[in-house]
Amino acid sequence: MLRSRLLGVVLGCLACSNRSAAPADTDGGAAGAGGTPTDAPFEPGANVFNRELLHEVSITVAESDLAQLDVMTDARVPATIVFDGQTLSRVGVRNKGSSSFQATAQKPGFSIKFDEFVGGQRLDGLKKLSLNNTVQDPTWCTEILTYDTYRKAGQPAPRVAHAVVSLNGEPKGIYTLIEPINAQFLARHYGADLDQGNLYEGPWDFTKPVAMADLKDEVEEQRTREDLQALTDVVLSPPDEDFPGRLAQVLCEHGTVGREG
Repeated sequence: MLRSRLLGVVLGCLACSNRSAAPADTDGGAAGAGGTPTDAPFEPGANVFNRELLHEVSITVAESDLAQLDVMTDARVPATIVFDGQTLSRVGVRNKGSSSFQATAQKPGFSIKFDEFVGGQRLDGLKKLSLNNTVQDPTWCTEILTYDTYRKAGQPAPRVAHAVVSLNGEPKGIYTLIEPINAQFLARHYGADLDQGNLYEGPWDFTKPVAMADLKDEVEEQRTREDLQALTDVVLSPPDEDFPGRLAQVLCEHGTVGREG
């Protein structure tokens, strides 16, 4: 998913216009007026992405694992997470970011996978959560404005909130909580089953070899890029009157979807 950098005070009114739904209670119903549960279905992440709160996140990692958090890698280390008072143990954590990457002595970003070491473990129904250090955006508003704008345009977009974060007791400042674009996100917006299709990092240049595409779970689940190759063959084929039909057919057969990691 392409991330736009929208600037200007004309968008300022959007920051508070798309607040998350009321927090869900522990029985799965949404909290109504006065905290009384309603019959509304449970929505994973409703509490985590509640913008009425400045959330608090405490991350504790063994001293022996801190060095791995200073390396750009997909490997995760076990950590204890306390989110707004709720404690989860043996959560998988890694440092995230490329141009925004910072060491643990500075302000690292975090990718958190709650079931990395404990099968089925969730936070507010979520499997994963991204904590962006937002070091390139001193306003902490760009992602909220951007994704709110996408939703107002009728496009699916990650939910966003803010939190103060600490690592091993050291305050790291204000972070942006981002909903990862994963199987849960796709199921919520498209009814898609990740087991029935591939999930790619986007954007993508069709003139490049498909082997260069970033395919999620490729090794673990022995996935192939046949779907992307089929789409590429059509996109790069000479345009003719049958082009729209051929493109629609391959999209319906394979359903290739871009993602943001």
